[in-house]
Amino acid sequence: MISSMIKENSVTSKELEKNIYAWVCQIDRKFTKEFLGRYDQMLMEDRDKKKYRNKGGRQTTVKTVYSEVIYQRNIYEVIEEVGRKRFIYLLDETLDLDHVGLISTSIFLNAITKWSFCNSITTISAYPLKKCTRKPCPNLVLAFLCITLL
Repeated sequence: MISSMIKENSVTSKELEKNIYAWVCQIDRKFTKEFLGRYDQMLMEDRDKKKYRNKGGRQTTVKTVYSEVIYQRNIYEVIEEVGRKRFIYLLDETLDLDHVGLISTSIFLNAITKWSFCNSITTISAYPLKKCTRKPCPNLVLAFLCITLL
């Protein structure tokens, strides 16, 4: 049955591989979005409501190894001991998503450990759908310098 479908549609192995990869990436994006959404909801329900005042949800995007994932996360207002207001994302703090910006940790680690600087910037800039703005690139350089100096 499968071989007849492939023969009828004249699908090459390369096209088949690309289609399967795209399909798996789509599933991964949906799963990641669902996971992050549910985890953020759990954090919202279990938080110290006196300390963390919910200010609503915000949409964001993170670049992952399987493309960009768009998801919602809640932002919270925190009043510090000195009376200064600060805004945080509990999801980012819990999952350590706030260190590299909107690039997943696995992409970042590959960039600083396996790739040359030029290849890192090129790869991160070319990561699916959007071009790298000027802001993430200096952040990558600073993070790289901090890690190499440790």
